[in-house]
Amino acid sequence: MRLPAQINADGLLPFISQLGNARTGGDVELDFTALRRVTPAGLVALSSTVNLWKSTGCDVRFRGLVDCPITGYLQRMDLLKICGVEHPEEFVRHNAKGRFVPVRSVEHPVDDMGNDIAGCLAPGGDEWGHPNCDLYDLSWYVLTETGNNIRQHS
Repeated sequence: MRLPAQINADGLLPFISQLGNARTGGDVELDFTALRRVTPAGLVALSSTVNLWKSTGCDVRFRGLVDCPITGYLQRMDLLKICGVEHPEEFVRHNAKGRFVPVRSVEHPVDDMGNDIAGCLAPGGDEWGHPNCDLYDLSWYVLTETGNNIRQHS
């Protein structure tokens, strides 16, 4: 299956449909050659589908990572790691705290994940009396409630 050039809000449902049709009982090969941009929702759709396939014994191969211009981004967002794909990293990892939160499997209590994402949305809001503390608290609550519901009910 060749991934589209862009997996954005407009292309998410067609992409999910494409993923649903990709496995017709056999193994799956995903071609990343054309991929140029992917939203976090696209990363989540791809990683969860790949891991679903793998849990049912499907062999999933990633092809075209060398030619994909955003392979480094996919690695920084931990997509390849979550999908169990080994690929050499040609960059130096920096602390992402306050800048972005890599894709994570929701299989653990989500307080830390909520802190990380709320810290990106409302920097400094984790300190009492900070001007961003209301936004931090609200986003932490919404994110952790959503994450816990996903973990407990999916």
